[in-house]
Amino acid sequence: MTKATATALLLTLGLGFGTASQAFSLYQDPLPLKPYVKEPVKLIKHALQQAQWQAMGEAPGKVEALLDYKGYQVRVDIRYDQHQLWIEPVSAQNNGCKKAPCKVEQSNLERWHLNLRRWLAKDLTEAAVKDAASKA
Repeated sequence: MTKATATALLLTLGLGFGTASQAFSLYQDPLPLKPYVKEPVKLIKHALQQAQWQAMGEAPGKVEALLDYKGYQVRVDIRYDQHQLWIEPVSAQNNGCKKAPCKVEQSNLERWHLNLRRWLAKDLTEAAVKDAASKA
């Protein structure tokens, strides 16, 4: 792995220092969007497809997503601006339970959110590497 690729990977995964003061949880930390990402919605939809989520709607600066998995329905908004994108939880339901209240375990939610975040980071990293290769 070249130094440029390693640097791009670290920046894309958001492992920079000085972000501890933000009020995001691990999977909500914003991922940086650089100028080489021309179409963030296209990138987001590709990551959703790879992570087996569904895009449910779009608005400027937002893509609504749904994970329908084994009786669970998890909804998130993937928000973006010119500089970053991040995941905002909307709801989580367990439709397969027999008695109320039907909770979704936090560990499951975190795992599903982190999986989605990994696919977003992977696609951002690939865009960074492609951009770096085109400039070399």
